[in-house]
Amino acid sequence: MGQKNSTEKQCPASTAHSYPPQPLAPRFPVELVHKIILLYLADVFWDLIAKPGLDCTWDPLSPLLHASFQFRELTTSFLIPIAGKSTIQYRPLLASLKRFKRTAERHEPKGLLSPYESRLLDPVRPLEHQKSPILWLGYEFSMKRLHRRLYEYGSESGIASEGSGGLMRTHTILVAMGRESARDVAPSISATILRPLQERAMALHFLLQRIFLIQTLCDYILEYMPFLLRFTDDMIARGLPGLEEHHAKMEEVASDADTMIGKAEKMGYTVERLPIPDAALEAVHFSRALEALVPPPDRPESSSLVALYRRDRELLLATAGRAADQAVGPIAEEVREPQG
Repeated sequence: MGQKNSTEKQCPASTAHSYPPQPLAPRFPVELVHKIILLYLADVFWDLIAKPGLDCTWDPLSPLLHASFQFRELTTSFLIPIAGKSTIQYRPLLASLKRFKRTAERHEPKGLLSPYESRLLDPVRPLEHQKSPILWLGYEFSMKRLHRRLYEYGSESGIASEGSGGLMRTHTILVAMGRESARDVAPSISATILRPLQERAMALHFLLQRIFLIQTLCDYILEYMPFLLRFTDDMIARGLPGLEEHHAKMEEVASDADTMIGKAEKMGYTVERLPIPDAALEAVHFSRALEALVPPPDRPESSSLVALYRRDRELLLATAGRAADQAVGPIAEEVREPQG
C-alpha cells in the first residue's frame, strides 16, 4: 500500500497521463486543398487503372487520409461518390483495382472466349459494385486489355478472329453501365478524375472496334475478290451478282471507324486514335487481304477490275490508318500508355 501511495504522490491524477502539447495541424485554404487532392487522386487512379505495371504493395491513399483531419475529410468526400458508397473503406477499393489490373496483365486472354471463364473474369456482378464509377472503369480497362492481348497469338491460332463481335457488344454494355454509374458524380470530380480515364477507355474501345472492322473488311475481300478473277473486264463492267452488295458492305464498314470517333467528339470527349499493333493486323489477315488486292498482271490499269482492286485497297488502308506507300511496313510496335 505504501508503495502505491508513493507512486500516486509522484504522479498526480492530473498529470499521470499527460503528453507534451501537440502543434495543431495548419489549416490551408479549402480551395487550395481541394485542388491538390483532386489532382493527386487523378494521378493515383490513372496509375492504378491506365498505366502499365502493377505494384501490389502500393498504398497511395494512406498519406492523404492520415495527413490531417482537413485532408482526410476532403479526401473522403471525393472518394465516396467515385466509389459509389455512403462510407469509404479504401483498402478494399485499392485491392479491387489491383485485381483488375493483375487480371488484364497476367490472365490467360483466351478465357474471354470461354463462357465459363468469362464469368469468373466478371468480379463486378455483386450489387455493391454496381454504382462505383471507378470500379467500372477498372473493370472496363481490364476486359479491353485482355481483348487486345488476344491478338498477340497471331493468325495461326485463329483465336483473335473468333467472337470479336460478341466481345465488342460486351464492351459497349460495360461502357453504358459505367457511364450510368458516374451520372451523379459532381462535375469537378468527374472532369478531373473520371474524364481522362473515360477518354482513354474510349480510345481503347475504338482501337478494338477498328480492328474488328478491318477483320470484317478482310473477310469480305478474301471471300469476294477471288470470285472476280473468273470474269472478263466487260462482264464486270456490265455488273455481277453480289457486286453492289460488296461495294455497300465495304463502304459501310470503312465509314464506321470515323463515325464512332465523331460521335464521341460531339459529346465533348477527346479521343486519341491509337495505332493498330502489327500482331492485330496479322491476326485478322490484313497482309493476306492486301495481297489479294494486287491486280493480275494481265489486266490493264484502265480495266474495271483494277479499279475495283484499287478502291478496296484504299478503303482497307484508310480504315487501318496507313498510307498506301506504308502498306508493307510496321504500323506500331505496341500500344503504349502515356506515362502519368
